[in-house]
Amino acid sequence: MRVLRDLIGKPVIDSSARNIGDVVDVEIDEESGQVSAILVGHSKRPGVLRRVKWLGGREKLIRIPYSRIIAIEDAVLVEGEWDREKSAEEES
Repeated sequence: MRVLRDLIGKPVIDSSARNIGDVVDVEIDEESGQVSAILVGHSKRPGVLRRVKWLGGREKLIRIPYSRIIAIEDAVLVEGEWDREKSAEEES
């Protein structure tokens, strides 16, 4: 899908104007076929959050529900402030 391909790699900026990383993957609801969340991870851009390692040495991604996306242009603007703690709360 062109829309999904266009999302991957876009920088993600939260409401405090902080660049929190890049879209590395998307979750799709199997029933509706709609995007349900974006997964944000490491960015190679200077000044952006770096990889967060967790048990097993894998990168911990920030999961942001699609409903929290405000706009998608050259970057993805998301509602609220996001970091690894916020992502963990959302998953609970």
